[in-house]
Amino acid sequence: MPTIHGLAEKAAGYIARELGIDGQKEGMLAFGLELLLGSTLEFALIMALACLFGIFRETLLLVLTAGILRLVSGGEHCRAYYRCLIGGAVFFLAMGWLVKWLNSIIAYQSMIFLMMISFTAVIFVIWKYAPGETENKPLTEADRVRGKKLSFLVTGIFAGIVILLLILNIDQAYMLSVVVGMLCQTFTLTPWGYRFIRCVDRILSFRDYRGDSSELESSDR
Repeated sequence: MPTIHGLAEKAAGYIARELGIDGQKEGMLAFGLELLLGSTLEFALIMALACLFGIFRETLLLVLTAGILRLVSGGEHCRAYYRCLIGGAVFFLAMGWLVKWLNSIIAYQSMIFLMMISFTAVIFVIWKYAPGETENKPLTEADRVRGKKLSFLVTGIFAGIVILLLILNIDQAYMLSVVVGMLCQTFTLTPWGYRFIRCVDRILSFRDYRGDSSELESSDR
């Protein structure tokens, strides 16, 4: 049965032969294609299920928000693709349902206070923990500085979008989706987020996984 990794390697090999690309660049191309194919499949699955459960709008916005912020802020991930697929689908669908539920109980006048608390929390987490480092992606000091700056920039853009939606008196579900998406991603940057994802990874691996203390130390930067 073909896998995402296998398909990416075959596609990269074909492209490399056609364009005369060397082995090192072929490996980078394969990694990029694997990431693209995996993300596309995960996104399509989540959106299909969200449409089925009647939370398409909420899930779409929070997934896009979390995904864009993750590109610049990094964060922990599961060790195997299928675990990321299952864990991500369940998590984002649950968050989409949460947004829909919050939208039904939060008064519009309370949104300003909620936004202030949420963005304060996001800014603090980014200042303290971004960008998130993993075992497979160590960061240099230059990477850290650039990642933190870009994380603050993206946060500022999202804050501007939310403020504009508030001024225009747009359906608060849009604002909630953006805010929850940012909170979801920044949570993965924290030591608690690292532990949570590793716990999900352990559960979905269907085996007895014992991480040593060095794993947790990397998340307690």
